Amino acid sequence: FFLEVNIDLNMIFIILASCSFASMFLSEIFSNIKFKNSNSNYTMLSILRLSIPISLQKSIDPLQEIIFLMVCNYFLNDYLLGLALFSYRMSLIVPGLVGSFLEINYLPLISKDIIINKFKISNALLQEKTQIQALCNFVILIFAILFYDFFAQLIFPQYLEAKNIFIIFLFLMFVLSLVVDSILIGELIKASHKIVFYRLLSCTIYLLPFVIESFQNIFLIISLMPLQFMTLRFLVSFEINKKYSLDYVLKKIYLKKYYGF
Repeated sequence: FFLEVNIDLNMIFIILASCSFASMFLSEIFSNIKFKNSNSNYTMLSILRLSIPISLQKSIDPLQEIIFLMVCNYFLNDYLLGLALFSYRMSLIVPGLVGSFLEINYLPLISKDIIINKFKISNALLQEKTQIQALCNFVILIFAILFYDFFAQLIFPQYLEAKNIFIIFLFLMFVLSLVVDSILIGELIKASHKIVFYRLLSCTIYLLPFVIESFQNIFLIISLMPLQFMTLRFLVSFEINKKYSLDYVLKKIYLKKYYGF
């Protein structure tokens, strides 16, 4: 839509930043009212300090997707572009629903901890959410490998050839979900300008097909977006924890806590 109406790129950023700011600002006010007690000393000024940097960072997210789609459009012919975009959109549906369900259950707990307990258990909650998302993504990946042909023949037989691309997308999403999901807390408690810089720096991943000819292969092009987000998460994880780390699903403490071994 923005490309069709010929809006300046700077104006697109301003529109996205404004919408993100309004949404975040209102949600922070609601959280403050919802969980406020005698121990809470959050003010409108402190809410603004949280909302503005997060909104600026989140407004970059749609631009990252636009860049990815433009790279696909530049290097792929119409047929391959159709397969890639179909696979990309389909690979977001079920994991996206799972992620939305987890956010509905976890974000109120995280917001309450931030406002009342000052980040005492927020990282632990985020890691637990990440582990559940990774397990779900793995199950979805196995299900897609086993039953893709059946459902594709039944619902969209014209996209039978998209199987490999679709499974690659799901696999990359599973790998991505293993990375520590601590960006949200990092955005709240760390210097915002650094994380904005990391977001922009990670976008240089999309230059690979332009400088390395072998990256013009469709299977490598579709891996650019997950690779970019993994790069971003690693950079932010390092900024927060001063080390690179992965949040593997099958942790001994996690298994002992939930399964008794």
